[in-house]
Amino acid sequence: MFEKCNELKELRKELQMDLDGYASWMSLSLPSSELESEVETPATAPMLLSDVRMYRFLQGNGYDVSAAATAFRKMLEWRKSNNIEKDLVSHFNLYEMELKQSNLPNAKEINLASGSNGPWYDAGRTHDGHVVHIEVIGSGDPSAMIETVSEQKIIQHHMALLELRANVFDRLSVEQGKVIKSLQIRDLSLFGLHLVRHSGAMSLLGKIMKFGSNNYPESAQKAFFINTPPSFYVVWKVIQTFIRKETLEKTVFLDKSYHRELLKYVPVRIIHNMEYLTYTTAETHHDAVDTSRPANFVREISASAGSQAELFVYMTREKRNKVHIKFTECDPLPKAVILTSSPGEVNEQEISLGAVVDPNSTGFSHQITLSYPEGCHADECLLSLFVDNTESWIQSKVVKFHVKFL
Repeated sequence: MFEKCNELKELRKELQMDLDGYASWMSLSLPSSELESEVETPATAPMLLSDVRMYRFLQGNGYDVSAAATAFRKMLEWRKSNNIEKDLVSHFNLYEMELKQSNLPNAKEINLASGSNGPWYDAGRTHDGHVVHIEVIGSGDPSAMIETVSEQKIIQHHMALLELRANVFDRLSVEQGKVIKSLQIRDLSLFGLHLVRHSGAMSLLGKIMKFGSNNYPESAQKAFFINTPPSFYVVWKVIQTFIRKETLEKTVFLDKSYHRELLKYVPVRIIHNMEYLTYTTAETHHDAVDTSRPANFVREISASAGSQAELFVYMTREKRNKVHIKFTECDPLPKAVILTSSPGEVNEQEISLGAVVDPNSTGFSHQITLSYPEGCHADECLLSLFVDNTESWIQSKVVKFHVKFL
C-alpha cells in the first residue's frame, strides 16, 4: 500500500537531502563495526527511514506533505540531540529484543521503586492484526518511583520503549501491508490521586507523552479506559493537554459493561488476561479485594450439543453477581442444564433462554438466570449468567456450577 501513495513519494523527494545528511551524520557518529551490522540503512534504526515510518508522519499530519516533512525533520534533530542511535539503540541492542518491559533499560530498578509488575506491551493481537497493550493503572506508584529513580533513567526507559515498539510495529506493517498500531486497554480500578502526589509526576508524564507524540506519531489504533473512578477525571483534564487531538479522538471510556465493546476488537482470552492482571495486582497490593475468591472472569466455552463446563462464581452476600460467557460454538442457541451445589446438595433443572432456576427446595436461595442480548446471533453472542443473592441469608462464598448443553 505504501508504494502506491503519491503523498509518500512527494514526502520522500522533499526529504531526500535530509535523509542523505542524516545517513552521513550516522556514518561519522558510530564506529564502523556498529554500522556493518545494519544492511538496510547506515542508521542503526532499521526502519527509521522506511516508507512505513514516513507514512505515519503523513497520517499524523493529515497527509499534508509540507507539515509531515517539517515534523520528520524535527524528529531527526531530536534523535541527534538525544544521541538516540549511539547511547540508546546501539548501546542496548534494542532491535534484538522482544517487546517486553523487562528487556528495557532500568526496568528492574523502576519496578522495584514503584512496586509495579509493569504493563504488558504485547498481550496478543486484535481481530485485524494490531498489537494489544494491557495495563493496570495503579499497579505501581509513580510518585515513589520519582523519589527513588532519577528522571534521566525514567526518560531513557521510555525512549527505549518507544524506539523498540516503533521498530516492531513497522516490521509488522511491512509484513502485513498495512499500518500496524497499538490497541491499548487500561484498567483504572486501582487508581487514586495519591499516585500523582509528587509535584514532578505530572511534569514528567507530560515530557514523556510529548516526545512520544511528536516523534512516534500514529502508533495508537485506539485506547480504552475501563473501571474509571471519578477521581481520574480530575487528572485527565491535565493529561489530555499533553495528547495530540488525533490521539484524543481515539480514546474511549467504557462503563462496567465493557466486555461487549472490547470483544469487537480482541479475543476473549485478552479480556480474561486483563482481568486476571488486575486481580493479581490488587491481590499483591491488598487493594479492596477478597483474596480468598477467584475473580469472575469472562469464560470462553463451547456450547455445542453434549458439551459441558464448570464455572466458579464468587457470590457476594446480598448482592447480584454476573459472569460473562463467550460461546465458541452455539448454533443454534442452546438450552442448558444448570447444576448448582452447596455442601451435600445438588439441584438440576433444564432452562431455556431467559428462564430462571431457583433451587430453593433445600434453603439454598440464590437464583441463576441465563440471558442473551436481544437480536443476538449465535456466532457472536456473549451470554451473561446472573447469580442473584440479594434475598439470601448465606454469607459470601464461592459456588461451583456445572453447565451442560443439550
